[in-house]
Amino acid sequence: MMKSYSDFIERRAVRIALSVTLLLWIILFVSAPKIPLDIRPSIDVHSLYNYEVGLLYYLPTDYLFALQCGFLDVLGAIAYTLHSAWPVVFLVYMVIFKRRDLILPYVNCFGLLCFLALLTQLVMPTAPPWYFYNYGFNTTIANYEMKGDPAGLIRVDEMFHITFYRNMFDNSPVVFGSFPSLHCAWPALLALFVYFDTNLPRWIKWAAVAYPVYVALAVMYLRHHYFVDAWGGAFYSLGVYLLFGPKAQPQPSHQIPKFLQFKCCNNV
Repeated sequence: MMKSYSDFIERRAVRIALSVTLLLWIILFVSAPKIPLDIRPSIDVHSLYNYEVGLLYYLPTDYLFALQCGFLDVLGAIAYTLHSAWPVVFLVYMVIFKRRDLILPYVNCFGLLCFLALLTQLVMPTAPPWYFYNYGFNTTIANYEMKGDPAGLIRVDEMFHITFYRNMFDNSPVVFGSFPSLHCAWPALLALFVYFDTNLPRWIKWAAVAYPVYVALAVMYLRHHYFVDAWGGAFYSLGVYLLFGPKAQPQPSHQIPKFLQFKCCNNV
């Protein structure tokens, strides 16, 4: 009994600690520009390019950019903009349909994912594709006072005569955080929860699985992330899900295995 109680307290402490990561991520993200320059690492402007070419022998962003048209610009902007809304939509779904068993694991995984990704971006700052296309491998231009570049999204601003994306990137607190891509990590984590932990219709599950692919193509087309960034975000999501998702939660010691329950029912 004492061991069971101590296990409960330990699990509870771990869950609370994980929930705090969401708050830590928000604080760290907002305060990132205020980190003293003398303790910040140098910005890497070539490693992601080298990894990409080394793995694939070409840049997918080149091929996707060759397809450039207004329709694809809008599709890319939709994926880029709505990726941040779906995690909130899924949280609302869990509240409305009383899936309280998923809420804490979901918040824990989401917070830990964001915190680890941002920590990686701050410790190993990497330049996104738009920097390569604008400045090549020039390391003297990359600095922490640079503003973000909307890259392909500037065409959407021009198309609709707005400055939405220009303003968004002018105020971005983390400009050199290409790896891993949270744009791809968020929908990847959502896909894992929707597919494995809900009873939603099959078409919704497959749509949730397809959506991260759509986002990955969009961010590469818009020249905001490399292919390796997208895969990095997906692997971060998979890692936190396997370690702290619903399937990783320990089952109560008093729970009767399903095969025993089946036999008992047959004997009644």
